[in-house]
Amino acid sequence: MNHPRGMTLLELVAVLTLLSVFSVVSAELFGSIMKVTKQAADLPRTDSRRTELLERMRADVWSSAELRTTRGREMILRYSGDRSVFWTLLPEDGKLRRIELRGTREQARELWDDSGGSLPLKIESFGPGVRLTWPQRAGDRGGEVDLYSQIVSLKGATK
Repeated sequence: MNHPRGMTLLELVAVLTLLSVFSVVSAELFGSIMKVTKQAADLPRTDSRRTELLERMRADVWSSAELRTTRGREMILRYSGDRSVFWTLLPEDGKLRRIELRGTREQARELWDDSGGSLPLKIESFGPGVRLTWPQRAGDRGGEVDLYSQIVSLKGATK
């Protein structure tokens, strides 16, 4: 009996089709794994950046004698003497700017960029404080943080 050795053209096409499907699925899976790994690596940096921002804002708000917000994008803090601090959300740039003034002279300028959602979406004043609101994003629950002014709270308590 004579048995043919080798593969037919149809068998060869079937094997190549299976290999190509396997390689496409592998590439997609690898891309997804890399994306998730990068997001997981960015989370501590985002949390650290948000903590740094909140510490700075909390210190500014805590000692302010007067505070107000405008349009949910700006926070103006006045202190005893001629010192004031302006926080401004720049949504078109994805940045948050802090400017400190003594009288009309600029003392300091800082800029935070929105690396992975570290910036609040909205700044609102309420009673003796300020409420910062973060949007809910992938891998982040979002939420609100209230910052209180010690001096404004004491003024309200003595009335």
